Amino acid sequence: MEGVLSQEEINALLAGTDLSDEPEESNSSGYNLTKEEADAIGEIGNISLGSSSTALSTLLSKEVQITTPKVSVMSYNDFISESGADEKVLCQIEYRTGFIGLNILIIDKKDAILIGDLMMGNDGSNPPAELDDIYLSAVSEAMNQMMGSSATSLAGMFSKEVDILPPQLTVTDPEEIKNQTEFFKSNDEFIAVSFDMEIENLIKTKIYQIMDINFAKELIDEMFGMMNATSEPPKEEKLEPQAQPTYQAPPQPQAQPTYQAPPQSQAQPMYQAPPQPQAQPMYQAPPQPQAQPMYQPNYNVQPAQFQNFGTASQASIDANLDMIMDIPLRVTVELGRTKLPIKEILDLGAGSIVELDKLAGEPVDILVNGKLIAKGEVVVIDESFGVRITDIVSKMERINKVQ
Repeated sequence: MEGVLSQEEINALLAGTDLSDEPEESNSSGYNLTKEEADAIGEIGNISLGSSSTALSTLLSKEVQITTPKVSVMSYNDFISESGADEKVLCQIEYRTGFIGLNILIIDKKDAILIGDLMMGNDGSNPPAELDDIYLSAVSEAMNQMMGSSATSLAGMFSKEVDILPPQLTVTDPEEIKNQTEFFKSNDEFIAVSFDMEIENLIKTKIYQIMDINFAKELIDEMFGMMNATSEPPKEEKLEPQAQPTYQAPPQPQAQPTYQAPPQSQAQPMYQAPPQPQAQPMYQAPPQPQAQPMYQPNYNVQPAQFQNFGTASQASIDANLDMIMDIPLRVTVELGRTKLPIKEILDLGAGSIVELDKLAGEPVDILVNGKLIAKGEVVVIDESFGVRITDIVSKMERINKVQ
């Protein structure tokens, strides 16, 4: 409606500020994310939340997909207007090692109920209307596994130990988030990382990861420091050239005397061949130096001695056995085993019956330090239970039992 002031304009007039002088995309903290900083936070969120979705997929035995995170600086009012008016489940994660800060994971309550229903072993087709204590515990366990996996991925990314405190869950109305959460009371502006999550065809929701600006700057500085350390080329060590041994050429052979033609004789009535020159001596290679004998160190060679692996004396065997005879071992008699889903375990109470995998009258297992060694039957001795060994288990049966 034209001519009517909005609540924001009224508050600005009461505070004595001029809305026309306010810069675009400004925030009260004076901090704006650059593109590089937003990309760094997005990359960190992509890796950490990717591992979180993998952990959730393992818990639910269903395919979980997430989109590329969107990073922005938000105010409390911006978050309320974007996330909607549905009730929210807040999961607060406090980092105690590696990083110092607080993260808040926010999801709609109706989607948290569906996750809890899947955690209970149901198919999600008929979830409860409210998030009771049992379902809240299931959602808390899912969030705990997700954020634990996220902390592990951060530790691997930055090569440092990262540890978190157990997550704390809060169910609240969007309008009451600021009153019930200390984080929103002390942070007018914060970093919001939002991404869409889809669990097969059951859940399609938006999850927000909220962090204060100081914590986000710590992550950004850590990321940039790691990138700079990776991009710096390794320093080349200057190696001093080693002195090369001087090569001495072998002595050259002496020059041979030049052949001189004999003087021409006076003209004779008959041609006479000149006398042949004397044969030159063959070139003889200089004498090779005599081979020097190699230095041969004196070694003290002794014949090899090998340990005798023959049959040890009975006395030494008995002495070794006596050393371990007094070691106590835990003997356990196992009636049977079974597997139950979380839902049935939570429903157990006084009078509940749990069916085991052993039939009535079937021999029970006798274990020593957790290893199956024999089978037997339960007997009563002076009002106490005992077991009578009926069979000693062979090695092959032990292997099959382990498998």
